[in-house]
This record gives sequence, structure tokens and C-alpha cells, in this order.
Amino acid sequence: MVNTNLITFEATMKKIILATAATMLLSSTANAATLFYQGGFSNDLYSFDTDTATETLVGDLGLGADSLGMAFGLGSVLYAFERASQSLYTIDTVTAASTLVGNAGIGAEDFTISGDGTVGYATADNNLYSIDLGTGASTLIGATSTTLDGLTTAQSSVTINGTMYAAGSVFGADGSNLFSVDVGTGALTLLGSTGVTSEALSFDANGELFSHGNDGFLYTIDLATLNGTQIGSTASNLVFGLAAQQDLAGAVPEPATWAFMIFGFGAIGGAMRRQRKANVKVSYA
Repeated sequence: MVNTNLITFEATMKKIILATAATMLLSSTANAATLFYQGGFSNDLYSFDTDTATETLVGDLGLGADSLGMAFGLGSVLYAFERASQSLYTIDTVTAASTLVGNAGIGAEDFTISGDGTVGYATADNNLYSIDLGTGASTLIGATSTTLDGLTTAQSSVTINGTMYAAGSVFGADGSNLFSVDVGTGALTLLGSTGVTSEALSFDANGELFSHGNDGFLYTIDLATLNGTQIGSTASNLVFGLAAQQDLAGAVPEPATWAFMIFGFGAIGGAMRRQRKANVKVSYA
């Protein structure tokens, strides 16, 4: 006798296995980052693939050769601050075309955006300012007491959500020092030396901290140990701004993910076998 309940159960389990595999494959991919920056004393915007360590020229920004500070806001919009015009711009990451947002009235030394993507921050003359992303207008927050480079804020999707970090001045003895920055007052807390004289910093959405050193190399910085690891070099020894954007294309599951998937499939298979045994009927002639 054909047990239709068993057939239905097995068909359902197969669908669950396929759906689970697809879901886990998509949700647990290893994320690569694409970095954007301006070549030092040029108008050129570059991108850098952290998986392949490949630098690509995007195009001419049409901004001053000493623009400082880049960061991504809501909707993956790239913003850049031009020091010469004291203005905030949005940048097209495909063409490098810049569009004026508004004047801030400060010659910013660096720029970042809050973890939730809604507020800009800039440093100028040893002070921290908030920047309105809609108008470019600046508001003084407080003194940082030293010149900073590489201002960056952790993304909202990581556990260090909202914490702002900065490197000491590339022109000073403390250029390799990493600080946390109080976004309410501008006060700094010294975390220690990374061994990398950073001129630009940026977090990606996974909490990976990237740095560009004045030696022309890109690094990742381990926040637990503050150690820097080289990931590649740039055409220019000096870059202005560093903004990390996630790139999920071509990613593959990590080993731990595969192990979890295999365990889950085994558990489902075991349940199917137990159900089959429970539905076996013995008949006698």
C-alpha cells in the first residue's frame, strides 16, 4: 500500500532542504569591500578591490587637488568634502562626476558620516563639526585638541555601531596613533599605536577598518590588537579620503557556514528516516 502521507512528507522535506541551502548561501556570503579615494594632488577618483588588490581609475572628480574626506551615506551615496571651496559634494561612483550639496564655511581636514548614515562630521582647525548632508551647513561640536587624519565612523550593522575613530596627524609624531572620538564633545581617547602612519581611514559594513598609510600602502587594522596588515598598494603614495563600500558579488560561503549546512541537512535526513519507519505498515495474507 502506498502511504501518501509519507510521500507528501518527503516532498516537503526536499523543498525545505533546497530552500534552506539557498537561504544560507545568500545570507552567509563573505563580503568583499570596494574602497574609493582621490589620488593625492590630482582630480582623479580611484576604486580598489580588496579581494584582488586591484586599483581602477574611475574618472575626473572636477574638484580641487587637495579635497579631503569621503564617506558613504544612506542609499550608498558617496559624499566628499572639498577643502578649497569649503563645500560638500556627492560623487557618482561610476563616472566620478561631482554635484555640489552646499557650503560648510570651514576648510575641513577630514570628513565622515555617522553610523546610521544621516549626519556628517568634519574636523577643521582642531575642532569637530557636524555637517548637514542636505545643505552642507556646519555646526561646531567641540575641540579635538590636535590635528586628525582619517576620520571614520563604524557602520550601524556592526557591534561597534556609532563609534568614531581617527588617526593622529600624518605630519606629527603621533601619526600612527588611533583615537576614539566623542561625537558629542569632540574629546579624544588614545587607543594606542597601529604602526601605520595613517592619512585616511574607513570602516566597511562588516566592521573591517581600512587605512591608507603615507607609504602608499592600504592596510586593515585589527581593533583588538591595533596591528596593521598590508593588503595592497596605490598608484599614489598620498590619497585624500577613503570610503569603503560593500560588494557581495562573487562571494562564497565560509567553512563554518558549510559545516552548519551539512549538519542541518543531516538532521533533516534523520527526521525523514524516522518518519518513514513510523509509517511502515505490516500486512499478513
